[in-house]
Amino acid sequence: ANSVADGRVVVHSLPIGYALDGHRGIADPRGMLGNELGVDMHVVTADEAPLTNLELAVNRCHLEVETVVATPYASALSVLVEDEAQLGVACLDFG
Repeated sequence: ANSVADGRVVVHSLPIGYALDGHRGIADPRGMLGNELGVDMHVVTADEAPLTNLELAVNRCHLEVETVVATPYASALSVLVEDEAQLGVACLDFG
């Protein structure tokens, strides 16, 4: 397990693969039996201060931030269907 650097917060933690009892390459371990479960994660972090300032600005408008989503991830969520994501499609955002 790795820790997050000081001044950074986790925006997303996305599982990219699992290992069950040392057997890697498992896409979805639900329903499987084993003694030791491992997971490889893709973790997206951001500087804490800008996120805090953004939330403060939104709150001053009498609104509430429900969640923060990184722009590339939001783009992919908006255009890809679940089957495409499961097959490993890449979403390129040229801004």
